[in-house]
Amino acid sequence: MGSDRSCGAGVVEELIDTAVAWAARRRRPLDVELLATTLHLREEHDGYLPSYWPPRSAERLLLVTMPAYGRGLPDIDRLAAALDAFWGLLRATGWMRSNSAAPAEPGLDLPRRA
Repeated sequence: MGSDRSCGAGVVEELIDTAVAWAARRRRPLDVELLATTLHLREEHDGYLPSYWPPRSAERLLLVTMPAYGRGLPDIDRLAAALDAFWGLLRATGWMRSNSAAPAEPGLDLPRRA
């Protein structure tokens, strides 16, 4: 499943640093540790590059990858905010892979608490 290659740790860390600066300039919340953990789990266990978010991959992250390989599920609001900011960076810079889900598709919508 996923990509046929891996990002180096330095590339992922640089992308995270860029996301932090981008989110700060826009005053958007971004939990750095949570984003880093999420990206590393996805790459290691799902084979997805940080710039590739196929349809339903956020759902898979919550229902399969995090419960199986993470340290429990994070606060959904913090995760949603971090991913929203990260996806915003990817879309704004053109770094989101063209075969990723569109922002309005359910695969990129995380279920929020009522």
